[in-house]
Amino acid sequence: MGSRSNQEVHLKWLPKVQRGFSNINLNAALSTFISPIDEAALDGLDFCSDLLSRRMPERILDQGKLKGIYDDTAKLIVKLLKAT
Repeated sequence: MGSRSNQEVHLKWLPKVQRGFSNINLNAALSTFISPIDEAALDGLDFCSDLLSRRMPERILDQGKLKGIYDDTAKLIVKLLKAT
């Protein structure tokens, strides 16, 4: 009696989502992308999202540091635009 690895269980949704992405056509209706992604695939994604957020939560940047990055980027963009 074989047992599935956790990875197999956690990634059962992946083929449906890959099928949706493989059929992307920007000139087609959104339903052509979404149609392979059913409720079970969305539940699997939700489960994986919850598991990842508990086991490997993303660090949240300090607002002051984030503002500094934004300001530096804005200054760089202005310099680049002036240089062209």
